[in-house]
Order: sequence, then C-alpha cells, then structure tokens
Amino acid sequence: MIRPNLIKNIIFDLGNVLVKIDFELTLNAFKNLMHKSVNYSVDTLLHNHLVKDFETGKLNAIEFRKKFSDHLEISVSDNQFDIAWNAMILHYNSDYTKLLTDLQQHYRLFILSNINEIHYDYVMGKNFWPNGIFEFEGYSHLMGIRKPDAEIYQHMLLKYQLKPDETLFFDDRYDNVQGAIGCGINGIVLDVSNNLINECNKINLLTTNNTI
Repeated sequence: MIRPNLIKNIIFDLGNVLVKIDFELTLNAFKNLMHKSVNYSVDTLLHNHLVKDFETGKLNAIEFRKKFSDHLEISVSDNQFDIAWNAMILHYNSDYTKLLTDLQQHYRLFILSNINEIHYDYVMGKNFWPNGIFEFEGYSHLMGIRKPDAEIYQHMLLKYQLKPDETLFFDDRYDNVQGAIGCGINGIVLDVSNNLINECNKINLLTTNNTI
C-alpha cells in the first residue's frame, strides 16, 4: 500500500499518463498508406523489433523510416511517414499543468518514457508543459535503455539519489510498473478509466502533510 506522506519523488510516463495516445490511429494511417488489405494489429505494428531498436536509439529517424517502410512494403515521403507515425499522439490535458505545478511545490518530478526520435521531436515541438516542471526528463532513445528493463529505473535512482521507497511511478503499462516495483519503487498503473488527477486525489497526494 502506498503511503503518500513518505513520497518525495514522482516519476511519470508520457503516453497515456501525461499525453493521450491512440495506437489504432497510427495503425490505420499506415494501413491507408499500404493501399491493400492487411491484418496488422497494433501489437504486430508497434511491437516490431525495429520499433524497439528505434526506442533505444539503435536506429535514427532516417534509418527507421527506411527499414520500417521496407517492412511494410510502402514508398512514401518522410513527411507522409511522420504524419502516420505521429497520428497516435492526441493531446496533453491542460488541467495537468496546475496539477504538476502544485505537485512540484512538494515533490521532485521526473519523466521516464519509452519514446523515439520522431515522437520526441513532435512532442517537444508542442511545448505541452511549462519549462522547469521536471527535474529530469528521461527518454529511452536518448538513454539507450527502455522500460521495463531494471537498468533504466536503477539509472534514475542512482543518478538523482532517489530512495526507491520514497519514489512513486505512474505508467499505463502493467509490465513497466512491475519493472519499477521490482526495483523497490512504488508503482501505479493508470488505465483508460482513470486519469492522473483522479489518481492523485485518490491516494491523497495533494492533501497529505507534504502538500498544500
């Protein structure tokens, strides 16, 4: 059971925690570019080994576009590819800015996201949250490691001198939260029926002695 009065550090995933995403939109966008009937699912498209290599920086954007286009047997411009690849990224809940600002007064805030160069450039260009909210933004393609590998959590704990039992991690994927829990970090899975504000209120992050 999470004891909010002991929490000093909060780590947030990006997709479906801070930023709403819908993988089906990218799946459908690529199906339209293929101009043929296919049975691709979100799993077969986005859990391809090329995506994992892209998310850990083993492939840059140029290499990924070429290899992934060859995999799908399509020939499109870089712009067409990026529009389809970014289709999954919907919006940032502007109500989260006040939440994060309030939390920042009493907790150290971090991001830890499995992401890739194209999505990173797109999200950063949106300026979703104010500068300075997060002490560190950890992105897998820049770190060379990805969740749920223990190394990525241990890296953050060591580099920023975070005590696991004083740290809370929000993610939308069970396996990523389990990876954090395996390193001693408190973890919460956010599902589609909940959002960050509701969960923070549910566990009293904003009403403990640590907060306003």
